[in-house]
Amino acid sequence: MLGSKGNSIEGLMFNVAFVIFCIATFLDALHKSAFPFLPMALISNYLRILASLIAYTLYLKKERVTISLLIPVFFAILLPLYFRSAYTSQIFASLSLILVARYVKFDVIVDRIIKYLSIALIAATVLSVLGIIPNETVYKEVPIVGAWKSYYMGFHYFSTPAYYGMTLVILLLYKKRLNCSYRYLLFLTGLSFLVFVVAFARLQFLINLLTIIAYIVVYKWKLFSFRGKIWKYIAMLAFPVMTLVIVFLSFSLILLRDSSFFEFINEWTSTRMVLNIQAFLTYDINLFGNLIEVKTRDLVPGESYFFIDSGYVYYLLSYGLVFYVFLMVMYGRIFYNVWKCNCKFLYIILLIFSVANMFNNFMVSVITCPVVLLMFADFEKQDSLYEGRPYKLRKLKQYLIVKSKVKMSLT
Repeated sequence: MLGSKGNSIEGLMFNVAFVIFCIATFLDALHKSAFPFLPMALISNYLRILASLIAYTLYLKKERVTISLLIPVFFAILLPLYFRSAYTSQIFASLSLILVARYVKFDVIVDRIIKYLSIALIAATVLSVLGIIPNETVYKEVPIVGAWKSYYMGFHYFSTPAYYGMTLVILLLYKKRLNCSYRYLLFLTGLSFLVFVVAFARLQFLINLLTIIAYIVVYKWKLFSFRGKIWKYIAMLAFPVMTLVIVFLSFSLILLRDSSFFEFINEWTSTRMVLNIQAFLTYDINLFGNLIEVKTRDLVPGESYFFIDSGYVYYLLSYGLVFYVFLMVMYGRIFYNVWKCNCKFLYIILLIFSVANMFNNFMVSVITCPVVLLMFADFEKQDSLYEGRPYKLRKLKQYLIVKSKVKMSLT
């Protein structure tokens, strides 16, 4: 297990792969007219491929070539080859990092992501304020409030700073979860509100508020411990159940599309439900998915906006049943092990994310959903995740093992 210093060759390989991936992600997220003299898309694609190759090399270096390699190889190498889209290199890079994250302590990865998010937000903001890259604005019609001006802050999509701000707040709170003051919570709330005012992304702001409130209820007031069997079953079934809920809602609203209830739901989800319905009517659910044609910006006359915001709907239709079932099983594994470790904060995050992905799509995003990096993790080696009684039992078990070895060596 690689620690924070990363002074081994494996640690160096992971750090290099992750830094290259972050650079590619940042270049890809910037406004498309930034640095017009450089082929930004081509550069970011090559950088992601390089990050993938380093990560796969690390994996082969750490593992023996056995049958146990088949599932990870299918997941991270063969499956992306099937997807015929412009995001192939992004899929390769993301899945390769998920594959090798098992060799790194989760807290080390969190530190890396916090640094990337901070640098990316500051760099894009400075470049846009100085006029080096465009800072586009868009007016959004908001119920009750009316028109609201949103800023892209140098990014290609206004949602990017919202996602980055959301993840930064969550990870900062994760790092301080065992000893966080109310003053720090107030600071994080203010930071969340600032991002909300700039980008006006309601869901990301709501996720941060729910996370902070849940933290106070669980860690400060100690009203929930998540130790009962009901929480265990929720952990294993949350993501599959949310899949059924969003599919049921989407098809139910087809029958209710002329009702006031449908108009209310559609308005408050920014037409997401309509797009879910359109997606199900356009594409079939099959084993290996569909090539989804996304239309978001630079539309030509006659074209309509189309993007599947729901992570559940998108991965089900785009990646197919084979990958989707695998994804649900692995998320169940992550959630169950988080419950087993009694890491209450990650339990809160996974519970909130399971609901949030009904309306947003970040389930396999290495940067904005870092918990996905625990997919292949050996939780026995993730010491920092253990809290409360499981932590004490774990320490007792380690003590007894060491004591037994010492006794054997003396006999």
